[in-house]
Amino acid sequence: MFLTQQKYIRDILTDLKMENTNVVATPLPHDWKVQDPNSPEIEDPVVYRRLVGRLLYLNFTKPDLTFSVHYLSQFMQHPT
Repeated sequence: MFLTQQKYIRDILTDLKMENTNVVATPLPHDWKVQDPNSPEIEDPVVYRRLVGRLLYLNFTKPDLTFSVHYLSQFMQHPT
């Protein structure tokens, strides 16, 4: 059995207007810092929360995203 969610991934990229992005082996470097104390909060945090939720669902078939998605989910309360 082979399970894929290519259409779901394309839908996520389309919603974010990122259809032309490049594929990378590691979506998030381990030493990357998401929050800068001086950066303003995102105007509409619902978009960020929805994206993280969709990526959490995607983890079922793409376990290579697990580290990145769980790291991003730490900032759901006050995303910047």
